Amino acid sequence: MIQLNLLPELKTKYIKTKRSERAILFVTITTSLIALTILIVTYLAVDVYQKNHLANISNQIKTDSAKITSNADVNKMITIQNRLDATTALPNLYKARISPTLIFDYLKKVVTPGITISTITIDYKTGVLGFSGKANSLLEGNVFYNTLLYAKYSPTAASQPTLLFQGTQMTGLNAAPADTGNAKTQDKISYSVTTRIPINLFINNVDPSTISVPQKDVTRSTLDQPTDIFKK
Repeated sequence: MIQLNLLPELKTKYIKTKRSERAILFVTITTSLIALTILIVTYLAVDVYQKNHLANISNQIKTDSAKITSNADVNKMITIQNRLDATTALPNLYKARISPTLIFDYLKKVVTPGITISTITIDYKTGVLGFSGKANSLLEGNVFYNTLLYAKYSPTAASQPTLLFQGTQMTGLNAAPADTGNAKTQDKISYSVTTRIPINLFINNVDPSTISVPQKDVTRSTLDQPTDIFKK
């Protein structure tokens, strides 16, 4: 005997509905868990991690600020931003810059024939200048020394010329032992000069053409008031 067990149509629809319900419930729970996880992570990032991070940054700022304010010269310190806030600050700083190479232009104006310069030292805070070299003879050393004494320059176009070098002293002038035969380069007379040059010459870039050098014979025998030229 064959028996057919056929479910009514209503029961079939009920089973399908239950299956759909379970599927929807599973998707809903999964989505809720994902959303809850995202919410927890976001909360931890914003309310915990970010607060701790900001607190650490704030403490670091306080520590660094304390180090800066503890500096006695903090008010003297400047930053590029401070300087950029002023419309004329950077141009003024540029105009006030030191131009060390100008010393070569100035010395070229006063170096006389037979004189060589081998070393140069200068303090740009005090203007103390020192240089040394050799002269072919005592006479040429004499001419060079007196040229330094009387060289002048004009700070501005309308100003009166003033001395280029002040407190000039020349020492040395000791000839090396002469070899037999003709004189050689190493037989020239060594000298050393210490003087002071106005520091504004290196700040304002005075045109070397404003430097005037005596064109007359400036050896000791022709000066109106002879000076103690060489100090050994």
